[in-house]
Amino acid sequence: MEFLTDFPLIVSLIIGVVLHEYAHAKVAYWWGDNTPKLAGRLTLNPLKHLDIWGSLAFIFFKIGWAKPVPVDFSLLRLKGTVAPITTLLAGPAANLLLTMLALVLLSVFNIEKVFLLQFSFINFALAFFNLLPFPPLDGGKALFLLLNRQYVDIYRLSDYERYGIIALLVFLLLFSETFFGLVTRLWVNLSLLFIS
Repeated sequence: MEFLTDFPLIVSLIIGVVLHEYAHAKVAYWWGDNTPKLAGRLTLNPLKHLDIWGSLAFIFFKIGWAKPVPVDFSLLRLKGTVAPITTLLAGPAANLLLTMLALVLLSVFNIEKVFLLQFSFINFALAFFNLLPFPPLDGGKALFLLLNRQYVDIYRLSDYERYGIIALLVFLLLFSETFFGLVTRLWVNLSLLFIS
């Protein structure tokens, strides 16, 4: 069955997405926002983070989404943009750390080569995809936060996010092959530093 052959890919996606969302929750909580904890998101339990439709999309289309971690930037104890931006970038940072961990394990132990390479690439792609400058992606939220501090107050249901989704879809329609080609080349160059 195709599902069984894709199982390592699905596992890589689930781990990457769950750690991504957990990182958002953990950093927000560390900065003083109790919202993720109250929502039950300060956990590594995949069931708390995965979205049913997003998970099905992962299985059948190799692209999907998780439940966004609820964050109230007004509760962050450090005022300004540092706390919210580090909260937003915690997810992609977690994926990059997973990328590096897989490559280190591969270079040191040389075990499960195919899975570790796939796991590393998936997390690398997740990090860079989420850094695209289109809300509701993390990179888009961080960009608008830097450009307009009032974005903190309209974080959840802003016009920026609605328009951002449209812009993201247009971008993927026109430039997805170029973008993922660039991501692949960057990952290959990074991987060669560890396994060459």
